Amino acid sequence: MLSRLKLRQFRCFETLEIELPPGVSVFVGDNAQGKTSILEAACVLLRLQSPRAGSIAELGRFGAGGFAIEGESDGRRLLFSTSGDRRRMSVDGAACRARGDYLSDTGRVVWMGNDDLALVRGGGDGRRRYLDFAASQLHPAYRPALRAYERALRARNFLFKRDARPNWEQIDAYTKLLVTHGTTIAEVRADLMEALASPALEAQRSVSGRDEPLVLRYKRSGGENLDAAFAQSAVEDARRRQTQVGAHRD
Repeated sequence: MLSRLKLRQFRCFETLEIELPPGVSVFVGDNAQGKTSILEAACVLLRLQSPRAGSIAELGRFGAGGFAIEGESDGRRLLFSTSGDRRRMSVDGAACRARGDYLSDTGRVVWMGNDDLALVRGGGDGRRRYLDFAASQLHPAYRPALRAYERALRARNFLFKRDARPNWEQIDAYTKLLVTHGTTIAEVRADLMEALASPALEAQRSVSGRDEPLVLRYKRSGGENLDAAFAQSAVEDARRRQTQVGAHRD
């Protein structure tokens, strides 16, 4: 349980320090005063990711060049800070070089926000982010696979944009990485969706008061065989100069 939180240059806060007593804490205030940002800071401290932002770099106060979040959770002193491209993580004063080492000493987070309605009304990006946030906490191998996939995707798209004629030898090297990591990502996401299906159906019945069916499906971009999907989309990828299939479009 998080019992203390200290922010420096995070979102709208230059500095903020709060104590969190045992039990439930409720933040009350006017709109745009930073209530959600406090919750987001706790999430970043415990999980090294934000459910609201696409990148950690977006979270610093405007013009600050970095931020720091400190806290105490279940007796452990946690620190996560950024300065430019550098990031620092520590537990009880001992630096953690690997994210996994840090996350093994923190806790899990369930995030609920007003923008959760976008899971139904919005595009696929919000749903993918929701699944990524949950899967990263439940499966230790998921986050490394997701980061490796994102790096390979950026590199592959860069090669399409850089060269008038695609260098397929280089592109295919990154395609292999997308197939390997993309398959892992899709399988974990699909398993998570399957696990969510039953409680989601029960929640729907409870809310509606009727036996209304609610079905959740995970739709893979390119289907089950990513190797074949990338081969089939190669011409279109080259024409559009970006990757058309894969886990980033599921």
